[in-house]
Amino acid sequence: MAMVRSRDHVILLHVWQLRPNRGFVSYRFHHLFPIHSDRLVAMASTSTVSDDVLSPYWSDQVPGRQQLNNIIQIDYYMRSHSGGLVHDFIDIWAMNIFGKVTSKNPYYWATLPSSYAIHFQRLQFRLKLLKHVALAPMEKSESMEVKRYLAHLDRTIDAMFDDAKEVYENKQMDKDWRSHIFDRYLLVEFHCQKHKPDDVKKALKKHSGLFDLVVDDLSACTDQSLI
Repeated sequence: MAMVRSRDHVILLHVWQLRPNRGFVSYRFHHLFPIHSDRLVAMASTSTVSDDVLSPYWSDQVPGRQQLNNIIQIDYYMRSHSGGLVHDFIDIWAMNIFGKVTSKNPYYWATLPSSYAIHFQRLQFRLKLLKHVALAPMEKSESMEVKRYLAHLDRTIDAMFDDAKEVYENKQMDKDWRSHIFDRYLLVEFHCQKHKPDDVKKALKKHSGLFDLVVDDLSACTDQSLI
């Protein structure tokens, strides 16, 4: 992994490597994370942060075949917002890739502020990558871990969309609305590049100086206090 800093952003370059039976495949994924100096705050001690705060949608249970099929069959993509204010919002559409294209497939799914556009694109790329890797031949332990991460990302996306849909339907969403679920995911991804609770805690403990400043107070992303 490499990190490149600019005046307004930190760009993380991740190299995903897979060694299937027939060769070597290398993937590159970059994440653009904005820095707002007026929003940098001190993070609570890692000893006070519980697993359900940092990784609330993580599960050690490996998804079965049916759950994997349910995840793999749905793709998401962005469209221009259909309700006006096209510069302020983006619409997220979903499609069952195992079904025929009809008037009901693809279908509208959710609306997000346009400030999330690039982050959603990166998230969408990661989701597709994990789907691809989850189906590839590899060691059992590696396969189990990839499938856990795929299920974790799917649950995170579902929770984010459920929250966004409720806010939008209640006409409470404006261009500055923030998804605490999505923001929390981005924070952990930016600082730890991992979401398994034990790995997150190890990263925080090993590089504690890196986490003195974070974007947004992580406690604002949950009903539970960090202290």
